[in-house]
Amino acid sequence: MTDHLLQRNVSALFPRRHAPRTPGVGIEQELLTRDAVDGRPARIDRVRRAIAGSSYERWTGFEPGGQVELSLPCFSSVAGLAQAWPRIIAQLREDVARVGVLLDADPVDTRSPDEVPLQLESPRYLGMQRHFDRIGPAGRRMMRRTASTQVCLDWWPGRAGLEAVAAGESGRAVPGGSLRAEQRHRFTAGHVAGGGPRAHGVRRPAASWRRPGRGVRGLRGRRRGLRDARARRARGADHVRDLGP
Repeated sequence: MTDHLLQRNVSALFPRRHAPRTPGVGIEQELLTRDAVDGRPARIDRVRRAIAGSSYERWTGFEPGGQVELSLPCFSSVAGLAQAWPRIIAQLREDVARVGVLLDADPVDTRSPDEVPLQLESPRYLGMQRHFDRIGPAGRRMMRRTASTQVCLDWWPGRAGLEAVAAGESGRAVPGGSLRAEQRHRFTAGHVAGGGPRAHGVRRPAASWRRPGRGVRGLRGRRRGLRDARARRARGADHVRDLGP
C-alpha cells in the first residue's frame, strides 16, 4: 500500500470538519466455542448451520480458531445497544445450544494449542500465521485462543473531538489548521485516549482461571494476580504493532 493510499483510507475513517455530532456506538463480541460433551472447539460449519436463517446471521463471522464473532450494526445510542445486545447474545447461545455447542465469554482459551487448530485457512490467515511465527508462539495463541469485546465510538469532528482527550490539546486549535493536520491529530489522540479503557480492563482477573484454594493463576499455572492475559498474548504476538500509549 502506498503512502497516498494509506492517507486516503485513514482520512475516510474520520468525519469532515463540519459534520454533525453523532453519538453512534457499535460493538463486536467474540466468544469461544465448546462442544457440550467433550469440550473441544466446535467446527465453524456446525455453528453456521445452527444459526442459519436467524435475524443476526448476517452479523456473525468467525475468527481463525473457530471463535464466533458477532459484529452488531451501529446503534444511535448506548441505551439502544444495551437493550439489543443481551437479547441477541442470548438468542445466539440458545440456537447453538440446540446442536450441542456452548459459548464462553472468556478472553483466553485454556485449551492447549493442539486442541484448537486453525479453522480458517484463507491466504489472509495463513499469511498472518507465517508473520507471527517469525516472532514467536504468542501469535498463534492470539489468533486461535483469545476472544474480546470491542466497542467502537463515533469521533466528533473538529475541536469537539479533541476536547475529550486530556493530552495538552484540549480546547485548542489543531496545529497547522488544515483538515489533514486535524485528521492526523485525531488519529494520534485516539491512541492516547485508549490507555484509560485498557487500564480499566487490566484491573480484573478476566483472563485467569481459578482452582479452589489456589487463588488466581495464569494459563501455565503460575500466579498472575490481576494482569490481562489477552493483552499479554497480543503484545507477545507483535510488540511493535500493539504498543500502547
